[in-house]
Amino acid sequence: MAELLSGESFTVQTSASSDSTAYKRQIHDQLTGACEIVGEGAVSMHLAFSVGARRNWLNLWKATIDDMDPILGQAVPRWPWHPCDGRIVELGLHRSIEPSLKNEVVISINASPKT
Repeated sequence: MAELLSGESFTVQTSASSDSTAYKRQIHDQLTGACEIVGEGAVSMHLAFSVGARRNWLNLWKATIDDMDPILGQAVPRWPWHPCDGRIVELGLHRSIEPSLKNEVVISINASPKT
């Protein structure tokens, strides 16, 4: 895979419950084709969640990171939802309220090698 460029961003959208496989699959499928951050080095990641006014955003970050194997690499190839998330040494979580989203979630992902 090609090396992920510093500051490369992706935006994904999901409408599923964060505790469902559908949530993980929707995000993972949208990241297919993303370039893995090569090597085993440290990663800086920022996740910006845009949610409806009634959506609890606090339970979204862990489920979202579980879908990051296209970017972080997969810890165990035969096990889905097990990225090399120990590489993340800097994590920023951000939230904005967009009432028109209702139960949908838009996630902006920025990941880069941490130097």
